[in-house]
Amino acid sequence: MAAEPQPLRCATHPAVETYLRCGRCGRPICPRCLVQTPVGARCRDCARPRRLPTFELGSQGYLKLIPVGVGAILLSGFGWALLLPLAGRFGFFGILVGLGLGYVVGEAIALAFNRKRATVLGVVAGLSLVLGFLTAAGFRVWLAQLQAGRPIEPLAPMVSVLPTLFGLLLNPFALITVILAVVLAVSRVR
Repeated sequence: MAAEPQPLRCATHPAVETYLRCGRCGRPICPRCLVQTPVGARCRDCARPRRLPTFELGSQGYLKLIPVGVGAILLSGFGWALLLPLAGRFGFFGILVGLGLGYVVGEAIALAFNRKRATVLGVVAGLSLVLGFLTAAGFRVWLAQLQAGRPIEPLAPMVSVLPTLFGLLLNPFALITVILAVVLAVSRVR
């Protein structure tokens, strides 16, 4: 003959009698504390959703954002500066160049963060491609100055941002190229 189960006291609400226990830790829980999960009833502590480690950067990851972002801007800026003149002022080949550059920048950021996936990494990837494109004319000036043996003008990339932005907004192929590059880079880290 089986003994009748004895009522327990809820761990959170000691005045409430219950026959329920958390399916994970075994703590007594009342119906108010119960959280129904796909694997059964749990207490609030055990049912709390935890983010997967793939989607958490941690404090060290956030500290790496600025140097990785600056490196990605330099990579994309020099990439745009070197490859776009070869693409014949955009067109279809320019779109392919943009896709390739977006893939490379996205992969570089993904590798720098050990293949973690986070929204902030997508923002860094997208912004680095846009800022790299806007400063590419200044990087071309730097390359020309290096070839000529002249001293480098340090503000050349910053001076080129506004004219390049207006040119980008007026050239649909350039705009499509940058948008596709950003989409591809963001998809590598999100």
